[in-house]
This record gives sequence, structure tokens and C-alpha cells, in this order.
Amino acid sequence: NGYAVLLATQAAQGASAEGTFPVTEPGLQRRLLRNLVSYLKQKQAAGVISLPVGGAKGRDSTGMLYAFPPCEFSQQYLQSALRTLGKLEEEHMVIVIVKDTA
Repeated sequence: NGYAVLLATQAAQGASAEGTFPVTEPGLQRRLLRNLVSYLKQKQAAGVISLPVGGAKGRDSTGMLYAFPPCEFSQQYLQSALRTLGKLEEEHMVIVIVKDTA
């Protein structure tokens, strides 16, 4: 369909995925997400990033990444997920990646 909707949440305290770099400062990931969410909420804005998509074979394809803090708009995308997850207490963002069709 040309787009994907993702939910970005905080990693569990002390969690580390195999093959990732160890976090040198405990709580850094949580603070970074919390600060970004707070900034976007305060500005009533979304983060917008232009992306190349498709890997090496599709260098001509581009797309956009939109990062939404908790807000009315982002809650629309979470309606079905919230039925499964329940209420999200921690900071989170809804990430929408759209492939450019031009």
C-alpha cells in the first residue's frame, strides 16, 4: 500500500538486544525518547525526515518518515493496537513511513 505504521516505545530497563551496542549510561534511551516526545508535544508538531527507500537496488525511490507524539491524530492509528496492548503508560511515538510514488 506504500506506507507502514509503527509504534516506538521505550525499551525495558536493562534490556539489550543481541548484537546491539551496550548502553553506557543507564536511562539514556528513556530520557532521549521522553525529551523528543516532550519537545514535539510542546511545539504541537511531528518530526519529518526524507528517506531513501528500497535499498541499493531502488536508490531512485524515496519516502518520508513522520514521527508523531501522543496526540489525537496519532491515537487514530493506535485504536486497534490499544485494544490488544491496553493503555500505554510510557512515552511513545507513532511512526508513519510513506513511500513516494512520484
